Amino acid sequence: MKKIVTILAASMMLLGIDAIAQPAVSAGYLRSIENTKVGSLSSTQPTDGFYAGIDVTMPITENLSFMPGIYYAMTSKKNVASIWGLKIEGARQTDHMINAPLMLNLGMDLSSDFRVFVYGGPTLSFGIASVYQTQNSSYNRYDSDDNLKRFDVMLGAGAGIEMMEKFRVTFGYDWGMLNRTSVSDVTVRRNQMRVGVAFLF
Repeated sequence: MKKIVTILAASMMLLGIDAIAQPAVSAGYLRSIENTKVGSLSSTQPTDGFYAGIDVTMPITENLSFMPGIYYAMTSKKNVASIWGLKIEGARQTDHMINAPLMLNLGMDLSSDFRVFVYGGPTLSFGIASVYQTQNSSYNRYDSDDNLKRFDVMLGAGAGIEMMEKFRVTFGYDWGMLNRTSVSDVTVRRNQMRVGVAFLF
């Protein structure tokens, strides 16, 4: 990641673009939404968790910036069914991912200490593990007959505010573009919603 950021910064300098980079540490809430379609039937499986990582803001013009980042993300949910008022716990699904957003950030200063912005672009996502665990067994969906693919490309957009050039609050949504399974007649796509805060250096 450092090499990529260095190359991008050097390219901007050669093009005469202000490449003063501002790093930030980011973390927040993440909701992962897995949509599965089998023939005419479809189901949605949301899981909740968090993300944490770093990003870098690289100015292109006064109001436009390029903002790449790399985040670790984890979501988890235990399935619970209710029969005649009794709750029956099922398998727990836990997903671990690395997400690399490559966003363009368009903003406007409302004062010397307050900025609003919108952003959008692709996010490259790589699945580390997707574990289903019951009382008796567990398995990684990437290593099973689910034929789940690890790599995904997501397109997203969002908005946020920056305060005192030190703090950032963001909200965004990403839509998965790729079918994440190789099983015939089955489509699996993952979307994600995120709300986060960042400390700017």
